[in-house]
Amino acid sequence: MADPINAAIKTVAAVTTQAYDYGSKVKHAKEDIENVNRELVQVGQVLEKLKALAERAEKAEKAGQSGQSLDAWPTLIELNADDGPLAKCNQSLLDLKSELAPVSSLREKLSQKAKWPQKKEKVEKSLRAIVKEKNVFLEMLNVDHISKEE
Repeated sequence: MADPINAAIKTVAAVTTQAYDYGSKVKHAKEDIENVNRELVQVGQVLEKLKALAERAEKAEKAGQSGQSLDAWPTLIELNADDGPLAKCNQSLLDLKSELAPVSSLREKLSQKAKWPQKKEKVEKSLRAIVKEKNVFLEMLNVDHISKEE
């Protein structure tokens, strides 16, 4: 259960690095990219909490604690579904990464700077999708926390 979450955390880190590089090369994108990076940091933090929850669930299951099988963690099962929030977040992260792909030639660099206003819309769309899934992750953590207290 923790492996897919860990993969998403690594993707967040890769996209954050790529976004930073992009922002440093495209003058008019700097402020927008700073916002992207802030959101990515928050997503990474939430994913770390989900990873800790998954590791706790796996550890409890291995220890054979009663009522602690992975089936007792519907949050994690829903999270890892093929069309679940983790898959959607990963896809949005990959979309964002492709929008912020580095270019090598001078001509491409000049073109990249000129195209930022159009590209900005696609970046913002991907970011909105990522933030939406981050909010789902937060809800899952809250529900799980409340259900474990009862």
